[in-house]
Amino acid sequence: MNSDHRQTLYAAGKIIKVFGIKGEVKIYSYARSSQEYEAVRTVKVGADERTAGDRTIDHVRDRGGDIYIKFAGVDDRNAAEELVNCFVFVEESKRKAPKAGRHYIHELLGCSVVLEDNGRELGTLRDVMDVAGRQMYLVATFHGEVMMPAVDEFIASVDLTRRVISVRPPEGLFEGDAS
Repeated sequence: MNSDHRQTLYAAGKIIKVFGIKGEVKIYSYARSSQEYEAVRTVKVGADERTAGDRTIDHVRDRGGDIYIKFAGVDDRNAAEELVNCFVFVEESKRKAPKAGRHYIHELLGCSVVLEDNGRELGTLRDVMDVAGRQMYLVATFHGEVMMPAVDEFIASVDLTRRVISVRPPEGLFEGDAS
């Protein structure tokens, strides 16, 4: 069978930490509920699409709005630690579209981040993280990295065709990048 027959993969979430000692992990889910992970059952897990390998979901639980997954064969904390910071991918045919105005994280990564008012480039979106229950954009600028809350107040628009995110950051956030 031709290996090029593999379907396009989409990041449905990111493994952010280990929970307990029996191999369970906490997922930062981009567009899925715990019930949807249960329905998928088989996902691909890895640092990127090319290196992701098949994983069978043993069980899923929702605890206070957080999603925890136990993968078959990942039976202790050490094995689960190896999965932290890996993405959970689903095949295109199993993908659920994000809500209006939301995007898959993998679509945003690598986009240029520019000022809404004058189009000046601030940097490139390197990561999207959950910090204290709030989604944060990690922008690699010309002078280092800047974390910016990913809220409507600061994100003016996202143009995936042009791969540009226009922002109106709080005053001083990108101060070291002023020209």
